[in-house]
Amino acid sequence: MTLTTDDAGTDLDGKLALNDGSAANEDQSITLAQFYDALILSGDTEITHTVTVTYEVFSDHEDNSVITVTDTFPITIKNPCINKNFVTIVTPNGPLSDETYVIDSAAKTWTPYSTGAWSVATTPVTHTLCGGLTITPQYEGFDLIGGEPITHTSGTDALTVESTDGDLIGETKAYSLVATLTNYPVGTYATADTETLSGTIQFLNPCDNPFTFTVPAQQTTGLSDNFSGTAIDWTLTEFPITPSRCIINYSCTGVVEAGEASSTIGCGDLPFDGIFDNIANVDANLADGELTFTADPADYGTYRPGSYTVTIKGAVEGVTDVPGTTSQTTTLTIVLTDPCDPPASLVVANPAAVDMDYTLTQAE
Repeated sequence: MTLTTDDAGTDLDGKLALNDGSAANEDQSITLAQFYDALILSGDTEITHTVTVTYEVFSDHEDNSVITVTDTFPITIKNPCINKNFVTIVTPNGPLSDETYVIDSAAKTWTPYSTGAWSVATTPVTHTLCGGLTITPQYEGFDLIGGEPITHTSGTDALTVESTDGDLIGETKAYSLVATLTNYPVGTYATADTETLSGTIQFLNPCDNPFTFTVPAQQTTGLSDNFSGTAIDWTLTEFPITPSRCIINYSCTGVVEAGEASSTIGCGDLPFDGIFDNIANVDANLADGELTFTADPADYGTYRPGSYTVTIKGAVEGVTDVPGTTSQTTTLTIVLTDPCDPPASLVVANPAAVDMDYTLTQAE
């Protein structure tokens, strides 16, 4: 009994062993030896080979009498790289880390897992027939194509997030690393293994803790009057803040009269446009940041002469008020002088003299 195959040059013949059953009580059999030296016999998926068996039967009664019989059968050699029973991907210790990122801040780079590494596991023997791995980063379930807030450093597992997209503030987005066999991507080989590790990125509001928020010098002159009816005008210099997306609203929060337990001037007496939007929010005559106060002569007795310290607070819009972090203050001092100390003028009228006649004993 002999064996031949239809794949000359592929070395399949050398991997088939024939037992012709010549030993007593022994069955005829064909054995395919275990091999894993190359994938030429399986191709990318599988290859079916035809094996021809030739039987020659000799007669003991007739010289040179031979009966020859042939038969064929198929052997299908399959690629183990596309079968998860034989080749699997081992992930690092997961899941991926959950990250936070402040919109508008500097780029943040991180490795999303702390221990372990991607690898290929093979069974029942160790081999490298399937090649290496391709790690593909994804954002919200889609491969990175550019324009996403995260990027991937080629050749590493490091990811970087950076964004100025205000629409992401308050959002939590999923990111993933997807591992596939480089030579056997699941898009082409659906039965090959693929593994995914996922984590999240929470995008935070930079205005919850502005990068910078300072108070510049403010107007200190022209803030005194003596009940003349002339307006005292004060214009706020805006507080610089970064990032610039953080909007500051300004308001009067209190007035302290020097030496007095309570003030005769309150914030309600001080019209103030504390919103910088080029709109007259309080009074058509007030520009953005302008505060005004007028004391007429008739107000003498309503307002006491004295020094009044006005506090103006600038608070970031839409976030929790944390003094020193999301709000800052400045002050201005309005001085009302007493027009009666000394008076502006004092005129004493001379009385007119009148001639009089009086007779003694006359009633007054």
